[in-house]
Amino acid sequence: MSRQSELRRAILAAYGVSLYLYPAEFRECYGAELKRCARQMLAESRSPFHTALLLAEDWFRSLMKEYFGMTLNRIPQLAILLMLTTFVAGTAVVISQQVLRLSANDPQIQLAEDAAQRLNSGEDAASVIPDRKVDMAASLAPFVIVYDDRGRPVTSSGSLDGLTPTPPRGVFDFVRSNAEEQLTWQPRPGVRIASVVVRTSKGFVVAGRNMREVEIRKDKITDLAIAGWLAASIALTVLWLVTPMFGGSRSPQLRTNA
Repeated sequence: MSRQSELRRAILAAYGVSLYLYPAEFRECYGAELKRCARQMLAESRSPFHTALLLAEDWFRSLMKEYFGMTLNRIPQLAILLMLTTFVAGTAVVISQQVLRLSANDPQIQLAEDAAQRLNSGEDAASVIPDRKVDMAASLAPFVIVYDDRGRPVTSSGSLDGLTPTPPRGVFDFVRSNAEEQLTWQPRPGVRIASVVVRTSKGFVVAGRNMREVEIRKDKITDLAIAGWLAASIALTVLWLVTPMFGGSRSPQLRTNA
């Protein structure tokens, strides 16, 4: 067998392999005809290299045309997939952050309700607060503050910048009607407190705790969710692109010239 014949066979074999990059439906319809045309062109050509360049050019143009036309028809599928990944990631973030925020009220619920019960039973306000003094801006320890019926501080185990802060008056108005409230209290910029306010017979009890660690965890969850969303979106996009090669999506029928 001459070197020219061996070269033609090698080019034809490579061309046959390249056809597998077409979508499965296109390959099934036109693969045999394309190979027959390539075989005929190589047999009639005096320059296998020139014919190989022509085949490569035609292969690339038709491949791009096939995928471009098919991709336009399949864009809604990708949009739906990406919307689903966004919804799942967003839902995971919201649920996780809500769980973290609600758990940040422990043990303030128990501290506030116990202190309110003791005050209602007649104990002195100073006796129901913890002995340890807490810097609300620096410490993660819970604190308890007792306010009178006008919302003025009576005694406190927590302080901020050397003073006892007071929640917005609307909080006390709400608790007068609803007995208890759980809220995020920001007494000054940079300080966020997970607090529980309970009504007593003579005023209010506020138990709180700095949310610094909770905020850090919420940020980490958001970062992880974004990373997971990005990885899932890239994986789905790649899968969406290569699926037609294996017959996973119906390809538009293109006309080719023999």
